[in-house]
Amino acid sequence: MLIETRMRAPNVLYIEAYTFSIEEWTALEEILDRSGISFRYSPLDRDELGRGGRRYVAETSQQIETLARLLQGRFGSEGRFEPSFETGRRYACREIRRSGMGNGCQEFVAPDDRTAIVRCGIIASQRRWLGGDAKQGSCRGHALFGLFERLRSMFANRYLHG
Repeated sequence: MLIETRMRAPNVLYIEAYTFSIEEWTALEEILDRSGISFRYSPLDRDELGRGGRRYVAETSQQIETLARLLQGRFGSEGRFEPSFETGRRYACREIRRSGMGNGCQEFVAPDDRTAIVRCGIIASQRRWLGGDAKQGSCRGHALFGLFERLRSMFANRYLHG
């Protein structure tokens, strides 16, 4: 999932998300609902990976503050999310590339899996990844897994396509 946030006017936060996963859409809409934000959306053009996109809008300062509190942080004047406190379980946000898993990984803490999915989508956007995949645990060993996946892909392409 990839989630871009930006302030369009005072107290108007755009939340633009891309994913193939129904589970990730459900997680995002649950967090929006808990924040008092309507999960009516405007469809966006597909991104470079072909993922469907949706724009949700937080239209009041109360909605934005509630969303920030649920995500355990705050939104700056440009709409950039900044974590400020973390309680809960440890998660690893793993980079997704066009060819599979990348080397990037960032650890964070979230109170539940749904919040972790949304936080990871925001992390992916801020780190300029194509997407992020949230898994409970740490990043330790992730880089080796990413390297293994790329080598496997290169090997398969080389021998399957001559």
